[in-house]
Amino acid sequence: MVGLTSSELEEYEDLTRVISSLKSKIIEDDDSFEKFKHLLIRRARIIAGAEQKIPKLLELIKTLISSGEGKDNIRDILIYCAPGSHLEVLRSVASLGLRCHEFVHTVSLREREKVLGHFASGDIQALIAIKCLDEGVDVPSTRVAFFLSSTTNPREFVQRRGRVLRLFEGKSRSELYDFIVVPNAFCLDATMRLETAKSLLRREMPRFAEFSANALNQFHARSLIRDLLDSYGMLHLMDERPWELYKEIKRDNGFDDPA
Repeated sequence: MVGLTSSELEEYEDLTRVISSLKSKIIEDDDSFEKFKHLLIRRARIIAGAEQKIPKLLELIKTLISSGEGKDNIRDILIYCAPGSHLEVLRSVASLGLRCHEFVHTVSLREREKVLGHFASGDIQALIAIKCLDEGVDVPSTRVAFFLSSTTNPREFVQRRGRVLRLFEGKSRSELYDFIVVPNAFCLDATMRLETAKSLLRREMPRFAEFSANALNQFHARSLIRDLLDSYGMLHLMDERPWELYKEIKRDNGFDDPA
């Protein structure tokens, strides 16, 4: 779980105010509808690219390295990040001494095959990817996956999880870290920010509900977020299935989530 910085929250709320003012005025074929969609995309990108995600990622990888395996034995790591952030993620992870490679649209199909082969053999320890799991690419050797960027669309995030969970020789399970943006102290000082906090939880919790329900550590995972949800009177989100919440969000926005 990560929070938003004060500047990210301020931008998020500014966009929310404009979105709310436009919502009752738009006509689907009007220019205002295009502006409305553009604003929703900008707001979703704040969540996708939240500044605190990379420091949290590095903290988790350092924990893996110090767990006894050592950096030379760390392998089979997939890091799925937001568009525009993969180079920063690549540099940051490489600074820990891991052999990394980008896996993005600029990598040719022939090169992708080579990269996946080196990844499966362990020559490449970590893949830094954008949308590869949406393009029919399986990465079955993945043992540890970090989802820094995700979507509210259940079909997409369940598919991404499934591509990581594919069977592979010598692999008995996968560890999946889904970076959920949750309210922090900045959300507690005004009514508008209380509504922002609730909207963040409503957006992020469907993935948590789906992933934790099928995880080996579901009870531990749920215990980490229970008090936070309870403080906002939203414990029900822990058990609501993602399709119901997604349909509600889609209905409110007027089209699919852009993240």
